[in-house]
Amino acid sequence: MFYIVMKAVKKKWLIAPIIGVLVAVLFFGIHSSLANGIVMSGIVPSGTSANLNSLIGGGDVAYSVTMSAVDTFIGPILTPLLAKLFVGTGVHIAYFPFVWKMLRIVFLPLLTGIIIQSIFPLARIFLKSFAPILSSLALYGIVLGVVSDASDVLYRNSGILLLVGIAVIFQVGAQMVIGFLYGKALRIDKSSCRSLVFEIGICNSALAAVLSNDVFGPLAAVAAILNMVCNLTLGGFVASYMKRTANSRHEGYENSSTVTEVEIS
Repeated sequence: MFYIVMKAVKKKWLIAPIIGVLVAVLFFGIHSSLANGIVMSGIVPSGTSANLNSLIGGGDVAYSVTMSAVDTFIGPILTPLLAKLFVGTGVHIAYFPFVWKMLRIVFLPLLTGIIIQSIFPLARIFLKSFAPILSSLALYGIVLGVVSDASDVLYRNSGILLLVGIAVIFQVGAQMVIGFLYGKALRIDKSSCRSLVFEIGICNSALAAVLSNDVFGPLAAVAAILNMVCNLTLGGFVASYMKRTANSRHEGYENSSTVTEVEIS
């Protein structure tokens, strides 16, 4: 399984950046703020909502979580390198401060949670019920912070939002489709293939928004936030469709089994 995970992770870090660059160039040209935000959404690790959608859609949750964990650990290395490669010629990116920023955003909260759980094991039980609310509040805080910074820019460029929305829908949708096709090419089981759809299709758009805002400006962060909205809506729709499809097949199998038993009796 670990070999399949590593193979999928390598392709994820190839597929998502290429699609991000192609969509950015196609819709906004080279080295514009919006293009940089689109690219950033394609070069960050997969988002936690990928695990949730895998669960809803009948995917292999263990496969999804393992891939997300590997993504998270290699993200602080690959994301700055890819940012330097794809947008560094248009915007000066200091590599090590960028790495340190990712470590603070991704690893410090993770390490803090691990330490708290190891020292205070009862805290895990107490905080478990509040974790979804706390994560949602943190997400809303990021969105409000970025949107408030970009309010003037959005007011002057409100007409561009529709085009950005179309671009991110195309970006996320293309990543999901290619993720599914790649899963088929690997000949993995259906549940793992479903998880791969979300692992390749859904990015950590909150991280992309923070990094875009700090490095490229608020307009770039708006593109990442719209990617977040698309992740939640399109990802949820695809997961629900997968669930309905799986239930329909299961019911059809049960009905056919019942008919066969009746005929035999």
